[in-house]
This record gives sequence, structure tokens and C-alpha cells, in this order.
Amino acid sequence: MSAKLKSGHVAVPLEKEELSQLEVLMRSCSEGVVRLDPGRWLLHTPSLNLVDNIYEHKYRPSDLIIMAYPKCGTTWAQEIVWTMRNNPDLDHPEANDQVIFRSPFLEADTYTLSRHHPPFEEDHPVPQAFRKAFPQREDTKNMFFSLAEGSPDPRSMKTHLSLSLFPEDLLETCKVLYVARNPLDVCISFFHHCRHFIVRDFRGTLDQFVDLFIQDKLIPGPYLQHLKEAWAKKDHKNFHFVFYEDLKEDPLTELKKLDGFLETGLSEDKIKKIIDYTSFSAMKSRDTETLVPTRQEVAKETGGFFRKGESGDWKVLLTPEQERKIMMWMESGLKGMNLKFKHMRRE
Repeated sequence: MSAKLKSGHVAVPLEKEELSQLEVLMRSCSEGVVRLDPGRWLLHTPSLNLVDNIYEHKYRPSDLIIMAYPKCGTTWAQEIVWTMRNNPDLDHPEANDQVIFRSPFLEADTYTLSRHHPPFEEDHPVPQAFRKAFPQREDTKNMFFSLAEGSPDPRSMKTHLSLSLFPEDLLETCKVLYVARNPLDVCISFFHHCRHFIVRDFRGTLDQFVDLFIQDKLIPGPYLQHLKEAWAKKDHKNFHFVFYEDLKEDPLTELKKLDGFLETGLSEDKIKKIIDYTSFSAMKSRDTETLVPTRQEVAKETGGFFRKGESGDWKVLLTPEQERKIMMWMESGLKGMNLKFKHMRRE
């Protein structure tokens, strides 16, 4: 049975055959998946109420939302933005807390709603952070979203949801930083991510994953549509569009632009120190806790959540046929758009 969301999207459960295909490859889909129109977004059925909460949330003028499709560099951008806004001198006591507590992931609870995610033990970092923020609260539902609601200004929050699942006046209320990444690398990085985390638990082949990726059958849905919605807003004064590849290749230039957008007024010397502090190696060394269950055999094989952080790694792992499929999909889906990615050729 279909349902209408607060955003106006209509959620329709996947038909049995399509759902069965996903259930075989990804255990996390066994509790149902819905497709939202317009946009053809995909969500786990238990997460619909949370998506409504995110839509109805009262965003503040000082808020900054870091938005991107999965594996486009949102965690990296979270750390950069929070450090620029809240810890430019690199001496904030909360800097040792995990980034997800300082810069909350709005829909992170969608993963913990699954029955495949075991209940948190009381000594786990998530309930500990929740109890610290809300010592008198008995209801522990949607702990990650509650941490976002309770974060002090200026709030920096992350999401993989598309722009159209937020209020229409979002950009008149607060700022959005959008991170785009070469779809070939996104596909490879997302493949490893879905194998690594049990709440996704992908058990198929890379070839099967590529097909799901270009057929828009992975949660949260179509990457190209995600890009299109963001690209349409790239000139809005409260929207900053950045390419992952540019952040990697010339972080000083990109962080200077970001400094102007955020109005943080940092010196070049401070920006350079922040670049070192938020480098891939530095962030990997600080990633000491796993907040959700993972497949350790995959982590040992690939390097875990902070795997490589490189651009162009697809050249090693994608076959020419897989590359051809993705390129044809991109050519068709981005036709007429002046959207160019780096590292799109093997040579």
C-alpha cells in the first residue's frame, strides 16, 4: 500500500520480484523497501517516519548541511567543516569525540532500525553520547537524529538524502555544502562499503553491484538524479558545490573557497594546519571505534571504513565492460548538462 510523505513524495513498496532480487543480494532489504516518486528514491520501509521528521525539522540560519550520495566524501567534509567552524585552533575538547557526534548524520538511525542491527549495549559510544546530551530522557528512539536536534550552534550535519527530501525553503533558511565524486569511484567505494557494514550486508559480486548501481536499485536511489538536483542549485548563494577530486588535488584553493562560503575568516596558515589535520591518514589514525556492526573479514581485506581515499581507484578494479556500462549510463543520464568529472579515463 502506498503512503504519502510530508515532502509530497509517494512511497510505493517494491514489487515482490524486484524486492526478492535485492533480498538475495542484500540482507538489509528483508524488512521491505519503498520507492519514492518523484525521483525514484529508495528507502528501507522502517525509515519513513524518520524521513518525515527530517523534512519537518526546524532548521536554523546558522546550520550547515553537508549533502552527498554515499561514498562521495561526506565524512571527510564533515571533519573539514566542523574544524573550520568550531575548532580552527585545533584545541577544542570535543575534537576527540567521533565526528558523527560532533557533526551528526541526520538519517543514521535508518540503519539501526533494522532487526539486523543488534541493540546497543549501555556502554556503547552511541547511548553514552545520547545520555550525556539528554540525561533525563527515557525514550531512546532515533538517538542520532536527537543528537542532531540537540547540537549547539553552529550545527554542521550530514545527509545522504537528496535535496528534494528537504523543505523547499531550505536554502532560504540555511547553507548546504554538496560534494560530488566521479561515479566510477563512487561505485567501487560503495561496493566495498556495502560489503563491510552488516546493516547493508551485500553478498553479491562486483558485476551484480554495478548493475544495481546503474539501475538505481541501491538505497538511497539514483546517483545521477541526486547530482542533477544539486547541480540545479549550484549558483544559489547558500549552496556550495565542490568536487571530491578538487578537494584531493588542491585542498588549499578549495578550503579558501569554503572559508568564504562559511564566512569563517581563517588565515592561510590556519587553513594549511586544518588541511593536515583533516588529511586521510590523520582521520584514519583517529578512527578508533566502530559504531555499527561490520564484517571484519572484509575490513581486513579492504582496510575498513577509511579504505584508500583515492581518486581513480576504479581503474584497478572495474573491468572494461563494467566501465563501459557506467559510462553509457552517465552519458544518457547527464545528457545536456555541463557537469564534468576528473579521472574518467584509464590512461
